[in-house]
Amino acid sequence: MNPHGCPYAPQTYASANSATPTRIAIKIIRFVYDPVKYRQDFSNYWRIGSLKKLTERLKNKLSINQKGVYCIPRLAGKSAIVTGSGRGIGRAIALELAREGADVAVVDLVVENAASVAKEIQAMGRRSLAVQLDVTRFAEVKEVFAKIISAFGKVDILVNNAGWDKLEPFVESTEETWDKIIAINYRGMLNCTRVILDHMIARQYGKIVSISSDAGRVGSTGEAVYSSCNGAVIAFSKTLAREMARYKINVNVVCPGPTEKPLFAELFRGREKLLAAMVKAIPWGRLAKSEDIAPAVAFLASDGAGYITGQTLSVSGGLTMA
Repeated sequence: MNPHGCPYAPQTYASANSATPTRIAIKIIRFVYDPVKYRQDFSNYWRIGSLKKLTERLKNKLSINQKGVYCIPRLAGKSAIVTGSGRGIGRAIALELAREGADVAVVDLVVENAASVAKEIQAMGRRSLAVQLDVTRFAEVKEVFAKIISAFGKVDILVNNAGWDKLEPFVESTEETWDKIIAINYRGMLNCTRVILDHMIARQYGKIVSISSDAGRVGSTGEAVYSSCNGAVIAFSKTLAREMARYKINVNVVCPGPTEKPLFAELFRGREKLLAAMVKAIPWGRLAKSEDIAPAVAFLASDGAGYITGQTLSVSGGLTMA
């Protein structure tokens, strides 16, 4: 990765004076990766008449990362479904996959939120669908996913991100709360994964990334049922990774640490001292942002992670080191 945050900077053995279209293209790409070093080359080639048109064609094939730098997209030609992507971490993931070249189905219970994110993705020049879905209903998941596959032609990536929590001691919680947390955080993931697997198995290809939580690895006070659901997501994903390896389907988990997002703000409203203590325990010295989580998901969804499966990656600023 170069200093501008772009992976896989291309190399060339072209001489400085060569002017074939391929070598010109390589020079332009090298310029967008390291503009200071290659500015002179770029200035020289700019005088070639066809260069402006070639530059525009190249830009259409490049993506702009979070730092505003042109990069070669890792997910060009891929299609993805991201559940719970109308806001927070899910939104950041959907946008990151789009920046990396993927077409994205933005799936959320609140369709207005999904539509807003889909518009952002379409503005990048990618295809995007805004879809309302209750992931706890298997029949609904099956119907919605079939429509997405029909619209995109295929689905290469599933990101199970939909989740919900209520912060309270276990002895004060109710069965109604347990059922809701289990239905959304665990059963919803099972529903979406089971439905997409038939499609991925038939194609002998697929990337499944489930968003769990570090609470599922080490526990978290006031989140007993939520923590157990996330632990179940991790265990399920490891088992599924073993079963799906023969079909070349990668199954991995990303565990965010405490993250600034709408749900988190709702959970800690009125608990400022507890929040301050949590931040103090993070070696990085701050809460995660949704944009910190998204690149890890994009990597695991890419072919660069083709030999990685059954793994759990914590993105927590060092809060969890295991």
